[in-house]
Amino acid sequence: SMPELALLQESGRRDGLDVFVVWGEKDDGSGADADFCNLVADQYGTDPARTFFDPGFSSVQNRLNPVAPGENSYGLPWHAVVDPFDMTYYWSSSDQQGVSEDQAIGLLLAD
Repeated sequence: SMPELALLQESGRRDGLDVFVVWGEKDDGSGADADFCNLVADQYGTDPARTFFDPGFSSVQNRLNPVAPGENSYGLPWHAVVDPFDMTYYWSSSDQQGVSEDQAIGLLLAD
């Protein structure tokens, strides 16, 4: 949930992590935009500099491919662990590759 993300953004920085929020659409199905992202960030206390809009999740789908092998869709909210410096993919909630999210974060921090 968004309140949990706000806490993760705060606590994660102490651990060398960061949390980014990507919106692909609004609750009504229309495309998210910068004004919407800023409004949501203000509403939930998340960092607006780490809140992005990706209409239809096209960039996420094209660059990170959140669909697990053998599946044709993915659920929301969708989580991923990615190294922000080189975009190395470690884990996602739809393709867990035999490790937990915490284990993937541990691998990222160990590198």
